[in-house]
Amino acid sequence: MGSMKVTVSMALAAVCAMVMLCAASARAGGGFSQGSIKGSYATTFQGTVIEDGTPLPIAGTAVITADGAGHIRGHESFVFNGSPCTDVESTGTYTVNPDGSGTTSFMFSSSTQGCSGKYTQSLAIADSGRIVVLNNTNADNQISETWRQQGSPPF
Repeated sequence: MGSMKVTVSMALAAVCAMVMLCAASARAGGGFSQGSIKGSYATTFQGTVIEDGTPLPIAGTAVITADGAGHIRGHESFVFNGSPCTDVESTGTYTVNPDGSGTTSFMFSSSTQGCSGKYTQSLAIADSGRIVVLNNTNADNQISETWRQQGSPPF
C-alpha cells in the first residue's frame, strides 16, 4: 500500500508539473490575435527615406484607430526632407501572429504634392496591446514607430 501511495503521488506531481509547464509556455509564446490591437493609438515616427541614393529625413505624429479585426484608419502630420505634410489620411490592414509579432500595410494620401504613398511594417505587441512597436520593411525606408494606446499611462 505504501509503494502505491508513493507511485500515485509521483504521478500526480508529474501531471501538475506538466500542467504548469504548458500554462507557462502558452503565456510566454501565444495568445495574441488581431483583437490584441484595438482602439485609438497616438504614435510618433522618425527615420529616413532613401531617394536616388540620398537619405532624406522624415518625422511625424499620428492618431491611428484599429478595429480589432485587421483594419486601421488614421490621421497624420509629418515633415519629409524639410517640407511639411499636414492633414494626411491613412488606411491599412494589419496581421498578428500568436507570439505578438505581425505586419501592417498602409496607404496615405494628402492633397499636398509629395505627401502620399504606401508602406509596410513589421510589428511587435507590448504591454498587452497598449504599446505596439513597428519598423518599416520597405527597402528604401528606414523608419521606426511606436504606437501608445490613448488613455494608457505615459511611457
